[in-house]
Amino acid sequence: MESEPRSQAEAKPESQGHQRAKPPTILDDFELLSAIWMLASNDENPIITYGGLSYRLETPDKRVRELVRSRPDLFRRKVASSDFQEFKTGLEKDPTKTAWLLAMDEETRKKVLAALSMDDAFRSQFRGHSDPAKPEIIELGLTHLQRLREFRAQQQEEKHERSCDATRRAGGAGAAGRLFAAHGGAHHRSCGPGSREAG
Repeated sequence: MESEPRSQAEAKPESQGHQRAKPPTILDDFELLSAIWMLASNDENPIITYGGLSYRLETPDKRVRELVRSRPDLFRRKVASSDFQEFKTGLEKDPTKTAWLLAMDEETRKKVLAALSMDDAFRSQFRGHSDPAKPEIIELGLTHLQRLREFRAQQQEEKHERSCDATRRAGGAGAAGRLFAAHGGAHHRSCGPGSREAG
């Protein structure tokens, strides 16, 4: 492990020597957020480390942090100091209960634990100190994420339709319009002839 390189977010969990043999599964943001929500709601310990989450979801640490940061309505990025110290002490006493630490060699594990700070952990906004979140709370979070996903998909579709309209209108303006249309009107999806009435 490098000695305090780049930034904390990059230096800690991403370079901790737990490479997987198989390629990572590629999930979209809302699939990952749903998985993070489930783990934060049900995990044995309410405090979740970004390093552990990155390992379990086979997703870069930086992306995990960005996703958690993007949803303060679901995740609390600050963990109480006393709770974190108790959590960290437990890991130091018995790191074998934690898969991402167990996957490291002993020297790397000691360095990672020594560097582990409150900035490397978060918790659910809706979970107590020990018990898993109630099923109705978990379902509420999943429903919320699904609605956000559908809203984003709708926005993308409307943006695509507006771009198609512009392409069709430009297509009636002669050579310049045909050139614009040939390049897809600055978007990648094809525009069907009856996608929306132009004009």
